Amino acid sequence: MNTEKERAILSWFKSRSEAEKAVRALQGIGVETTQVAETSAYSHVEETDHLMNPITGHIPSLNSLTFGYMPTSRDAAILNAVKPDASGMTDGMDEFGPNSLTSYNYLLTVVTKDSLVEKSVDIIKQQGGLT
Repeated sequence: MNTEKERAILSWFKSRSEAEKAVRALQGIGVETTQVAETSAYSHVEETDHLMNPITGHIPSLNSLTFGYMPTSRDAAILNAVKPDASGMTDGMDEFGPNSLTSYNYLLTVVTKDSLVEKSVDIIKQQGGLT
């Protein structure tokens, strides 16, 4: 019976192919449990197919003006409106570069033995992931 503790590692990638490449490398060192999931700040919105005049037209939300998205619920509209770039007043820069955090839409979850955590994190970073 193996009593070695396990730990979870969460990391984000810009593309599914980068995340899956990391998964293959992790499997090569003996990591068995991985999952890649797409995430997005806009999971509860639909693209709008018409333009709205901000002076004379009906504007359902700030999202529809700044992003071209139509919220699917009031909660989704509120959550998306509180993003710094919703106002148009952000320059798209953060500590990692232009638009970087908003472009890391693929979450890689890894559950592995404690002894493989450090090596796993190194592999994830080599493959372009943020941990």
